[in-house]
Amino acid sequence: MKVGDIIDSDTIIGLQGNTGLVLSKKARTNITYGTHVHFEVINEEDNHINPREYALFNIEVNYIEQTNEIDYDKTQIKIIANKINIRENSSTHSNILGVVVSDEIYTVLDKVVDDRYVWYKIRTNRGVTGYVASEKTKNWLKIYNDDLDNHQVEEENEIKFIFECEKDGVYAIKLKKGEKMFIE
Repeated sequence: MKVGDIIDSDTIIGLQGNTGLVLSKKARTNITYGTHVHFEVINEEDNHINPREYALFNIEVNYIEQTNEIDYDKTQIKIIANKINIRENSSTHSNILGVVVSDEIYTVLDKVVDDRYVWYKIRTNRGVTGYVASEKTKNWLKIYNDDLDNHQVEEENEIKFIFECEKDGVYAIKLKKGEKMFIE
C-alpha cells in the first residue's frame, strides 16, 4: 500500500508482531517488549488523529501450533535456546522472518556451514521458510539423525527387496533426502 490508497474494512493493513517497544499496563513509563500492532492515523497537515475513530480493533487469532514430534527417519532439530531468529538467508545480515522458541522441533530442509555457524533451513507450521543458526561453540539446538548423508550399508543382508520389473519400460522412483537405492 502507498499514501492515497483507498481501503475498506476487509483490507489488511498490518499484522501482529513483536518488534519495537510497547507500553506496559503496569505504568505508562514502564516500556517493554511485547506482541502488538502499531497503528496510527496522520492527516494531510501531519496531525496525529485518534485511531479508534478508524478501527474496530477486533482481535482475530489464527495460531497454528508447531508440531513437536520427532521423526527418526528425518534430520530434525530441537530448539534448546529460549529464542532463535529465523533468517531469510544463511547470514546474520539477512532479514528476520520470525523466531523459533525452546522445545520446538523442525525438519531440516537444507544445511549450510560457514566459519562461525551451522545454518538449518526449516519451514514452520505457519508457512515461514528460512534459516536458523547454531553457533559452533554454543549449544542452541539439538540435532536428530544428522548422519543420514553418511549412512552406509555395511552388510549385504541390510539390502531389502523393493521392486521387481515385470516388463520393459521406464520407471520413476522417488526417494526422500537421505534414502539410498541399491540395484543388482
